[in-house]
Amino acid sequence: GIRLVPLEFGDASSVSAILTQLYQRVVVDPYGNQRGPLSLPMTPPLPLTGQQGPATQRFASVTLLAVPRLNAILVAAPQSRMQDIVKEIKGLDHPSSTQSRATPFPFKKASAPSV
Repeated sequence: GIRLVPLEFGDASSVSAILTQLYQRVVVDPYGNQRGPLSLPMTPPLPLTGQQGPATQRFASVTLLAVPRLNAILVAAPQSRMQDIVKEIKGLDHPSSTQSRATPFPFKKASAPSV
């Protein structure tokens, strides 16, 4: 299925980038998660020529596209696993800590326009 998941606090581009990296390494199917291949496997050498066959590529089972204008993530995944994937998105959607926010410093001896 396909679903648009809005974010409250997180940045859609960063959250989708993190989860895309995860789902490139993990294959999500209707029955559970499996570790994906770390590299593309090559087929055995072809008879008579001895050349390698074409690489067999396994496509990602989850696609995440950031929609920055809506601060949302468009998710395409097996319908039976959609709730789990939305839960992972919501797990990364939380306010930033107060330590990482900008801290204003008021001027004590000069006005802002004169600086």
